[in-house]
Amino acid sequence: MSVSYLTFVKLLQPIIILTLLLQAELFIIGSCWRTGDANTSCLHKERRALLNMKNAFVDDSGRLSSWGSSPDCCHWSGVLCNPDTGHVEMLHLHGDFETKQPLRGEISSSLTELQKLNYLDLSFNDFNGSQIPKFLASLSKLRYLGLSDSSFGKEIPTELGKLSNLRILNHSDNSLVGNIPFHLANLLGLQELHLDWNHLVGNIPSQLGNLSSLKILSIGNNDALELDDKSLVNFEWLSNLQSLILLDLSSVFNLNYSSKLLPIIGKLPNLRELWLANYSLTDNNILSTPPSHLNFSTSLVTLVFDDNKLTSSLFPWLFNLSSNLADLSLQNNHFTGPIPVDFGKNMNSLVSVCLSDNELNGTISDIHFDNLTKLQDLELSNNLLTLKFSNHWIPPFQLRVLGLAHCKLGPGFPRWLRTQNNLQVLSIFDAEINDSIPKWFWRLIEGANVLQIESSNLTRAIPDWPLEFNVYDIPFASNQIKGAIPPFLLKIRSLDISQNQISKFVLPCDKQMSAIVENLAVLNLSSNNLLGQLPNCWDHFKSLRILDLSNNQLSGRVPNSIGSLTQLKMLVLRNNRFSGGLPSLENTNEMGMLDLEKKITC
Repeated sequence: MSVSYLTFVKLLQPIIILTLLLQAELFIIGSCWRTGDANTSCLHKERRALLNMKNAFVDDSGRLSSWGSSPDCCHWSGVLCNPDTGHVEMLHLHGDFETKQPLRGEISSSLTELQKLNYLDLSFNDFNGSQIPKFLASLSKLRYLGLSDSSFGKEIPTELGKLSNLRILNHSDNSLVGNIPFHLANLLGLQELHLDWNHLVGNIPSQLGNLSSLKILSIGNNDALELDDKSLVNFEWLSNLQSLILLDLSSVFNLNYSSKLLPIIGKLPNLRELWLANYSLTDNNILSTPPSHLNFSTSLVTLVFDDNKLTSSLFPWLFNLSSNLADLSLQNNHFTGPIPVDFGKNMNSLVSVCLSDNELNGTISDIHFDNLTKLQDLELSNNLLTLKFSNHWIPPFQLRVLGLAHCKLGPGFPRWLRTQNNLQVLSIFDAEINDSIPKWFWRLIEGANVLQIESSNLTRAIPDWPLEFNVYDIPFASNQIKGAIPPFLLKIRSLDISQNQISKFVLPCDKQMSAIVENLAVLNLSSNNLLGQLPNCWDHFKSLRILDLSNNQLSGRVPNSIGSLTQLKMLVLRNNRFSGGLPSLENTNEMGMLDLEKKITC
């Protein structure tokens, strides 16, 4: 996962927060219903309908194990009932994004028996490209319909336009195709419409302008959505959405044909987030409209202009845009030259700034950041920037995300970095650091989730520190690290320390130390200076799936304990001096790749 993508996810947080607030209102009411009259139980017909739904699902993780365990379905997991009537009114059946344990199979038409249902969340499940069921349109009480990231495909059913009470419709992150049905314009009470990250094509229906209650319109990142014509005459409908708080039109591919784009969007007085990424906007599309002509110039909090053709001429326009701007993302444009010295002075409300993947150069110093007291995310990766700060500079911010890959940060580890105690993401990949790793750096990243530190010029041995990491993966590839691998690095899930000068690998073979390595899944020690024989205690590596020891000078027999690695999928031993044949690998049932280059000699 790249740092730029994490910033993208981070910038989605205001969307998620608003959605969750609206969901929370329904959930709180639902919680009160469930804990109401203890003598009220669900209706027999609705209990039978839920059991039919359970039978149609494939529930690998047992999420619905409580369904049927008691007579009262109102006490089943994810089911919320009205305490006065016993009717099922809310179903929380969303999967777990982290554990990836979805419901599969199909949605049973018995769902239509729940005629009082007003909340249905089936997001983060897996329905294998099937169409969103048309029979959902018969659930006339629905106010919330969440089907995001559930592998739905085919066209959006036009029948959903009959759900007149719907307030939130979320179909994002699926594989939906075809057009956006104009029938959705019949949902006059709709407050949120999420159709982003699908494969929708064709004209955006101008009838959406009838949705005067709409607060979120998120239809970005589809295959080929476009406006009705190149003159944008039929784009005026957008200015009717006066309640709009968030607008995402990313990848709507013909928005750059007219200078009317911002004047029309600028009529929206409450807009807080504007996403116009990935459709070749130029300076002319933006600079022709002064910020003073935009009604949202004081309300705007998030601005995303990623993947366009904008240049550094945009900086003065941005400085006059909004004193409340918190999130600014301009990655993958054509910005050149230095970042203006008064950047922080003019945009001192910034919490997140992303200028990655441009052509910026020059030097960044303390003065660029002295007024950015709220800054939490800073991404400048993949530019030609040199960072020079005074030795005693103390940043006025605490960063969560820092991306400086391919910038010039070295030659030593900058002292100011040690003041950043909240780092979750740190990318200093190929940042021209020619230094040994100081102890304070390890403590700095102990709570991080993402670390990218490969392809620098890190030197010397790594001492064994008594540390525990949150980070899944520590990539040290392509450095100049010497000595032995300290045991504390083996506590993580994935360690890539290839293409270094490691000369010794001491396995923790005693039982007390074996717990250290029990979670390690990936170990890449290729292209180092490893000599001698491997210890025979690989059975401690119970989770190991990938082991690459290629391009070293290891000798002797391949240890028999490697044959006990039941999870092993890839074993690479080429370009060593092993002899005596391989141990039995009959227990490695998952093996998909065995690379010896040539037969080990006897």
